[in-house]
Amino acid sequence: MGLRSNTCKINLFTCTCTKLMLASLALQDIRAADWSEYVAPFWPAVIQSALTWKGLTTLLRRGWKTIRGALVMPLMIKGYNKGLIKFAVITCRKPIRNLSYLELELELD
Repeated sequence: MGLRSNTCKINLFTCTCTKLMLASLALQDIRAADWSEYVAPFWPAVIQSALTWKGLTTLLRRGWKTIRGALVMPLMIKGYNKGLIKFAVITCRKPIRNLSYLELELELD
């Protein structure tokens, strides 16, 4: 199944999926939030800054990778407006390992 299909909207990597994966690694305090609405205003700002003289010269100095990144911004906006792109912030922490007195002595040696 191609990803270009207009009828195919598959959420390939959801926050829930990520949280389950992190939990399987014994990570704790897993929290996720959708920050898409905070990231989306960034794209038009990038396009506007790229269209200035300073922006164009910076793009040329930075090279092809940066130019490609700038050119994809309209596609990012389009994908976001169609609900295909989400930006999530995910935090977690490693569990605190309770060491016995003997294990602490061995680690210090």
